[in-house]
Amino acid sequence: MRDMNIDERLSRLFIYYNARLYQKPGAINDDGATKKATALALRKFGACKDSLWKYDILNVNKKPPPEVYRIANRITVRPLKVPRNINAIKKCLANQVPVIIGIRMGSIDGNEVRANNGYLRRLDPNDPYLDEKGYRCHSVVLVGYDEKAKHFIARNSWGRSWVSV
Repeated sequence: MRDMNIDERLSRLFIYYNARLYQKPGAINDDGATKKATALALRKFGACKDSLWKYDILNVNKKPPPEVYRIANRITVRPLKVPRNINAIKKCLANQVPVIIGIRMGSIDGNEVRANNGYLRRLDPNDPYLDEKGYRCHSVVLVGYDEKAKHFIARNSWGRSWVSV
């Protein structure tokens, strides 16, 4: 993270748990969280290093210990509204400001993306899974842009090797 000398990955499990807690207080289920809830949870709860709350699917609905929250409170964010255009996003990334985006998944699944070496294919606008009421969406954090290959570099709760957009 910018100007914080953090050389270790942040805990995606901590961020995901708290985004769901912020979005829907009470019983936590592994049913996703909105971009807005994720950003606001990062502002409220902060983020901790991965070594403090490692990603383990068995802990996906388990609340992190109080000690982790105390440490996480030192790393917080200030959510910004970024215009929805490539140049604005690239400018944020050039200034080391990550950007959360939502991707309509349609019929794409993680296995397909992994088989495609981490690249997400362009969706077919006729994909039946993209109907207005029931399309699947997945949020990712853009952390860079490869000018030569002309694609964004993304990170998400499904792991580092999952996707480049």
